[in-house]
Amino acid sequence: MPVRCEIAIANIPQDQFATLDYLMMRHMFDAQNDIGRLADERIYSTDIADRIRRSGTICHRETRLELLFEGFQKDLFLDLVVDCRGVYELKTVSTLTPQHRAQLMTYLYLLDVEHGKLVNLRSKKVESEFVNATVPRSQRCGFEVDCRRYQGDETFVDLVVSLLRDWGTCLSVSLYRECVSWLQSRTGSPQSLPLHRNGNLLGNQRFWLLNDKEAFEFTSFSGADDDYERQLLRLLNLSPLAAIHHVNVDTHNVTFSTICG
Repeated sequence: MPVRCEIAIANIPQDQFATLDYLMMRHMFDAQNDIGRLADERIYSTDIADRIRRSGTICHRETRLELLFEGFQKDLFLDLVVDCRGVYELKTVSTLTPQHRAQLMTYLYLLDVEHGKLVNLRSKKVESEFVNATVPRSQRCGFEVDCRRYQGDETFVDLVVSLLRDWGTCLSVSLYRECVSWLQSRTGSPQSLPLHRNGNLLGNQRFWLLNDKEAFEFTSFSGADDDYERQLLRLLNLSPLAAIHHVNVDTHNVTFSTICG
């Protein structure tokens, strides 16, 4: 199993989640009304969980998800799980962004749970957004692979495809990058390399390295993005690298390509 969770979380239909959410949002509004909108996220999390429990409903905070693959292990944490069936991600930001949605979507797909909600308590009025993870695991793990523009070692392709067959597509690409980096170099983080133009050192740029001469990058574009690869080429030409291998993870298609200077 690619993920272990401390508690069993039920996958419920959208109408049941909406009914639960109608009751839970009252606690979110009450928390902001009493505390204001400038507190830290953990303050709201503690207060809201206490309100939910006092209403007679089970609420778990910081529920741990253990994400696994071939020796790689990473802990993720769910802010609030209500009644073992409602997953809530709390934020204290100016506004909700696609990155926040991707984070919650990742949690839902790893749990095989379709419905969750983002709640932002920093905005003047509580901002909230339903997030639905509706692509079945069979499709997320049954993608097509395109290597026609790839010129690197086949073991890299085998590793990435094996990882994606296990975890599935539609997750945050940062997780794929971190896992592949850890399996390749045991670092799990990008490395800084110097960039030069006309013999002048511009500074250091972070790359996810496969080895001393090759880097890799993951994206999740819906279809091809030639401009992105042109931008990768510009960085490559300033760096000491010989190639950057680009992996685009779309829902149903995974494309490998190699950018060479």
